[in-house]
Amino acid sequence: MAYSEDTKNTGDRKKISELCRIHLGGTPKTGKKEFWGGDIKWATAKDVANLQGRCLTETERRITEKGVNGSNAKVFPEGTIVITARGTVGKLAILGEPMSFNQTCYGLIPIPAIDKMYVFYALKNGISKIDELSYGTVFQTITMKTFDELEIRAPSLEQQRRVSKILADLDSKIELNQQMNKTLESIAQAIFKHWFINFEFPDENGQPYKSSGGEMVDSELGEIPKGWEVLTLGNLLSSIESGKRPKGGIDPDLKFGIPSIGAENISGLGYYDYSKTKFVSFEYFEGMKQGIVKDKDVLLYKDGAQIGRKTMFGCGFPFDKCCVNEHVFILRTNEKINQFFLFLWLNQDEVTRNIQNLNSNSAQPGLNRDSIKTLQVFVPDKDVLNNFEGVVSKLIGKIFLNSLNSRELSLIRDLLLPKLMTGRIRVPLEE
Repeated sequence: MAYSEDTKNTGDRKKISELCRIHLGGTPKTGKKEFWGGDIKWATAKDVANLQGRCLTETERRITEKGVNGSNAKVFPEGTIVITARGTVGKLAILGEPMSFNQTCYGLIPIPAIDKMYVFYALKNGISKIDELSYGTVFQTITMKTFDELEIRAPSLEQQRRVSKILADLDSKIELNQQMNKTLESIAQAIFKHWFINFEFPDENGQPYKSSGGEMVDSELGEIPKGWEVLTLGNLLSSIESGKRPKGGIDPDLKFGIPSIGAENISGLGYYDYSKTKFVSFEYFEGMKQGIVKDKDVLLYKDGAQIGRKTMFGCGFPFDKCCVNEHVFILRTNEKINQFFLFLWLNQDEVTRNIQNLNSNSAQPGLNRDSIKTLQVFVPDKDVLNNFEGVVSKLIGKIFLNSLNSRELSLIRDLLLPKLMTGRIRVPLEE
């Protein structure tokens, strides 16, 4: 790569509307059952905004061929660039397969002389400009007019491909880490289920306990292995604490300090949206008495519509130092169980439903410390727990390391993106 301060004559600037065929999505009539529940995936702005990665392959809803033919909805080809047009404006995705989407999104199909991945990254680089060109006082919106006003640099097709390959290679490694993390978490959950739901943990002879004739006894939670007990979560925690806001609230303009973890940052094991990070000052953090996150802490979102979401942090992920706000509980176990068992137990669908049923306020959903402590948990034999921790800690530790690696790659990509798109860094065409 060559670095240049001279950005003149590095490629003509073209309007997006000159480089792409642009289409607005559509919605079949919701009252017609024959239009819904078919084989055609149908995306919304929510599907795009929640996407982790570039390629959209899963949607909450599906429509039928009748729904497409009987409405203004269309099926767009694989590779179509999708951009959200309302509410959260400017979220991007590439269709990983043919699908449809509604009118909260535009689909962009680049002309043959333009590399689709180059357009994707050019749009990603121009998000701030897209925000400037959006309309509306209540909900921000982009229209067809936006694409007439939005220009990007359009060098030769070969130059576009080389630029987009650099950025795409970084994103591909990030997505590989994400896929690996999903696999590692699935393995950890499968081990948990095998050991603590099916009770097929290795016995003293290395054989699966229950199917090898291990003795089971009745308990408040059904049959459990002999020697295990059922306790409340309150008997298994060394502490349960939350943070609080600084006086006057968190300064939204504070760009440096100590990250303060809120509900928006709790989205599953190994996931963290750094763009949503809010900060408290170093001085405020130094004065905090509780709510400071430590290695292997389990975090539980305690109020609001998404009550019961949880995550676990460790190995310096997502930060070496951070704290939680008043909407998050930090759960730490005592010697009777370990943090890995606690997280995977909380991560069961049935336990999540039980937590949601503990809601202490019908007007504003929320949990309190006392209600959380009433949850019943079976406590395995100590040797079984230690063996489980030895196996699962390696899997979850690798998830944290992959996530930190993805963070480093994202920073490199975001550093290169504006320089490559403006021509300050030019990629030589010759090898």
